[in-house]
Amino acid sequence: MADKFCIYCGKPLTGAKRFCTNCGRPVDSEIGVKDQSPVSDGPIFERLATKVRMPASAQPLSKPAARLQSGVSCAPNPGQVLFDRVPEPKQNAFTVLVPRGWKIRGGIFYVNPLHVNGPGNAMSPKCDFAVMNDDQGTMMLRWMPSWNYADLTYSPTQGAIFPPGQWYQGMPVRPMVSAKQFLWEMLQAERPRASGMTIAVEDPLNEVTAAFYKQVDLVNQNLQQMGSATLKFESCAMRVEYTEQGQRFWEEVTTTICDNRPGAFMWTNDNTFMLRAPAAAFSTWAGVLLEIRNSLETNLQWLAAVEQARGQHAKIAWETQQYINQVAAEVLANRQKAYDEAQQKREEEAPPPKEDGEESTE
Repeated sequence: MADKFCIYCGKPLTGAKRFCTNCGRPVDSEIGVKDQSPVSDGPIFERLATKVRMPASAQPLSKPAARLQSGVSCAPNPGQVLFDRVPEPKQNAFTVLVPRGWKIRGGIFYVNPLHVNGPGNAMSPKCDFAVMNDDQGTMMLRWMPSWNYADLTYSPTQGAIFPPGQWYQGMPVRPMVSAKQFLWEMLQAERPRASGMTIAVEDPLNEVTAAFYKQVDLVNQNLQQMGSATLKFESCAMRVEYTEQGQRFWEEVTTTICDNRPGAFMWTNDNTFMLRAPAAAFSTWAGVLLEIRNSLETNLQWLAAVEQARGQHAKIAWETQQYINQVAAEVLANRQKAYDEAQQKREEEAPPPKEDGEESTE
């Protein structure tokens, strides 16, 4: 049988895997999902849509890129959907297929290290980008930004100086949580008006985790040779059900957590994604939503410019870090000085020790 190759990264595909072990994307050009099967059967991302052909990679803007047996409303039996390839609005960082009449929101943004006391989240651009059918996001999918968080469990001070809620070297201080807990807390924050939220299906996405490990294999080998702790990963996908403003929704969420606490006192969420539709229309619309997700194409010129700018960002980050280190050293020195002065004052105010044989006057 002829070898199969990933349509995204071009690497050979081995075995009957659902995801490429190199890049973590779905291995089949037809995103296969069983038709109308119960939501509790089978792995979560094998049940998301009827078969949908992947779009051609070079469709001009405003030209229909696909015609699917799906529609532009939440109706149980929608008609056709026409797609336009639309650029990311802020920096033209990528393009994505958007159904005609739908909306986009957000895009690429940068974190100013001077506003968060350090460079921990300022070295790379971040993306918070959504495609939705209306202003409320009744049907929507959203690429969530990756954030570096500081967890000082392994630091000498164990977080005594920077408790949760503060910023450490540009990273919000937050104890690391599991991938499942991260997704649950994210949903609670993003859907404050939801009620009756429950987890219907979970999937550890072992193939995606394996892909992350493969990407950092050389890094982990070098860390092992130096006797340092290696990077660790955990992925999770889950479907939740909830009611919002009287309507029942299903929502799929995914993320991968990278644990680098022993080496850098930090952890990161990556590959974080949200996808939702009304429960009654989810099976009909999931194929369209996944078509949008898998249509994203990066602007290589923008990517090259980002890589070039990393050198400048690194210089700014280094200078900012030097300042942060100086401030931290001054804080520690002042605290130690205050402690020494308080201790000396207590010793001066303490009554002299009684001599042997001296009787108390009380």
